[in-house]
Amino acid sequence: MSNGDPYDDTRELLPLGFMPGKAISENDPRMAKLENFQQSLFQSTTASPKIVVVRVSSNDTLPLIIDTARAIWVVNDGIDTPKPVYHDTPEWYFEGQVHRSSLRVRMHVVATDGSYIDRIALQFITDEHVEDGIIWVECIDQD
Repeated sequence: MSNGDPYDDTRELLPLGFMPGKAISENDPRMAKLENFQQSLFQSTTASPKIVVVRVSSNDTLPLIIDTARAIWVVNDGIDTPKPVYHDTPEWYFEGQVHRSSLRVRMHVVATDGSYIDRIALQFITDEHVEDGIIWVECIDQD
């Protein structure tokens, strides 16, 4: 990693489907809850979608409907044992659709206490080249 950016080196995100050369952004969304993502995935209907609102700039937000989730169990490198020991809670890979749009995003979400989100990386899913399109992401708690 260089310049202090947490995602300058995207090797940890590449196996999750993140593409090099496309906009990847990261921030500390302290007020977001993992349950907002779960509700969007499991409780949305066509008539009543559960929307996760993600702030992408000081004035702009993305209303997302989550449609894909995968738990990612990560080995706890701080414990030296012959067999791997995993962290108590998984990290998450999400995909979603921007509400009333064809635009899609992928996200890597870390919620160490299992509820509040510590870190999120977001990338637009596109075949087009993105010119240095960094988006700082902050999730907004809907409660």
